[in-house]
Amino acid sequence: MDHDILDRLELRHSLRPSDRGDEILRFSGYIDCALVVEAVFLLNRSTRFLQVSEVGVDRNYRRRGICTLVYCKAEELTGLTLLMGDDVSEEAEALWLQKDRPFGRNL
Repeated sequence: MDHDILDRLELRHSLRPSDRGDEILRFSGYIDCALVVEAVFLLNRSTRFLQVSEVGVDRNYRRRGICTLVYCKAEELTGLTLLMGDDVSEEAEALWLQKDRPFGRNL
């Protein structure tokens, strides 16, 4: 984890209803006014779970703890548990397979 990068990261979020009856949580993260991370989560309060819809991190900032921070913030803001999706990239799978990860649960 790169604490210097995480200290400089300015996270913004918004929460709004979706057309399907659940909610959408969006995060955008900036370092020195440059967008470095965007993430979209689907919230289902009836099941008490949160699912990653999409996430992208600038190549120059990958593998530095940014996704872990965003995932933890999403759980903290919603009070819901993050679930790993079915169709994930190799990078996402590595994130979910990290030992003692501080977020989520596997299906």
